[in-house]
Amino acid sequence: MVLYAGGNAETIAGNRWLLQLFRDKLGCSILIFDYRGYGQSEGTPSERGILADARAARHWLADRAGVAEADIVLVGHSLGGGVMVDLAARDGARALVLENTFSSLPDVASRHIKFLPVRLMMTTRLDSRSKIRDYRGPLLQTHGDADRVIPFDLGRRLFDGANEPKKFVAIPGGGHNDPPTREYLEALDQFLGSLPAAGARR
Repeated sequence: MVLYAGGNAETIAGNRWLLQLFRDKLGCSILIFDYRGYGQSEGTPSERGILADARAARHWLADRAGVAEADIVLVGHSLGGGVMVDLAARDGARALVLENTFSSLPDVASRHIKFLPVRLMMTTRLDSRSKIRDYRGPLLQTHGDADRVIPFDLGRRLFDGANEPKKFVAIPGGGHNDPPTREYLEALDQFLGSLPAAGARR
């Protein structure tokens, strides 16, 4: 059972291919949702708001499927990775999968805007590097080393702050929004297949 959180430019409509991938190739049930202000969802996005959206989506999925919320695998791409780190750190998860995710939003902004004190100016932070230390389940993380949106070293910084068990898959030449490579899909399939049974003590 997988809950997927997309990146800043992603919506349900654009991510339909993920439904087929997880269902047909990886043998998973999956729910994808739009943050408030994205796709057909009403409202205005904010850090607090999108984190609440993810928590509500997981609660709905667990209730509908008749499973514990902590037995759902959380998968996040880019911005969605920061959202899922928060959810996993606060409430636990069966496993956490992060794709091209940052250490914090100010870290990313400071790489793109050199002439302003963005770390002091930004109110939206999604400080995944400090949060991920509170998550103690399995982690699979992947990042393209040619990512121009979220630099590769910021992904490594996040990974270095995480607890074991964890695995990092670097994608040579991989960009931010490239389709998943065979290497990553094989690692993801193996990772999901190795997880303990739902409800097992971790």
